[in-house]
Amino acid sequence: MTLKSAEGKEFVFSDATGGELSVAKNTKAYRFRVKADNKLLNAAREAANESDWDAAVDYMRPVVYPLAPLAVLSDKVFPDGNAMIEFFLTSLANAGRLKEAAAYVALLPIQDASDSIRGAALGIARSLAAQRQTDEAEKIVERIRLNSASAETLSQIMEVLDQMRNAGDYKRCVLFYSKLSALKDNPAKNQAALWGVFCDMAMGNELSARGTLANIEMDRSVPEFSLLQMVNGMLKEKGKKPDIKGALELYSEGVVFGSLTDPWMPELLYKTAMAYKKIKNFVASNEIFAQLETLYPDNPFTALGKKEVVVIKKKDSETSGGEEEDGE
Repeated sequence: MTLKSAEGKEFVFSDATGGELSVAKNTKAYRFRVKADNKLLNAAREAANESDWDAAVDYMRPVVYPLAPLAVLSDKVFPDGNAMIEFFLTSLANAGRLKEAAAYVALLPIQDASDSIRGAALGIARSLAAQRQTDEAEKIVERIRLNSASAETLSQIMEVLDQMRNAGDYKRCVLFYSKLSALKDNPAKNQAALWGVFCDMAMGNELSARGTLANIEMDRSVPEFSLLQMVNGMLKEKGKKPDIKGALELYSEGVVFGSLTDPWMPELLYKTAMAYKKIKNFVASNEIFAQLETLYPDNPFTALGKKEVVVIKKKDSETSGGEEEDGE
């Protein structure tokens, strides 16, 4: 059968005899399979196995573009079609063809699609944000209905916002964080609220940040407690008279009660090391910079930390009694 219309709440299919079949887009009664050229599919798989993503994209393109309207169907109803769309988006990302990926995502009904399709689309948004194309990433995230999104989808949105925030687009991020923190059943609402405060401070909205923090109460057992202490520490460093030692106490508490798997831990460790450096405890700061390199070798904060390492030279024992001299 061939898709004739995708308007409204139903698909209309036609067959070779001219007959038509109407199917609700949220159907559970039917199961659809894609009649595609197996030569193209096999060639695409072989290209992917050889990491020739450009070729994989070229082979899949004539297969997946007609499937875009059907992406609203669930994975159970349209398993191979949705899998082909996911594979195509992954291939585009791996090939670095983000412009085409964004254009294809724009064709997909991601607001009503399955979690797998939304996840693939948000993966493209994450890649766009990582390349500092935050405006394009925002266009994808905006199309997700937050109120009905699953916990998995909300988590993926937070990952996109991580990249947008790291790109310095605090203005766009703070709006999304505000919406996410207001969702009653969002498992990451505390995290969203705190990152919203982070963005406020980054934009110079210190008064707003203080007001929000004043209304946040969190037990040490809560996973986001370490993020809270990082944000509180950052606030201590603000103002006309920065309290570096006070900030260091908060950062250190965040490290103690946090987890190495927390997505904000590399930044928290970096800020802790920088606080030690500001009070001229170079031994401690160097140790933490070294920990960053060991624990998170590919993290951007590790790269920043490498630039902050202080070379410590020993003074002549006759004049210094064996003490060490700290110097950059």
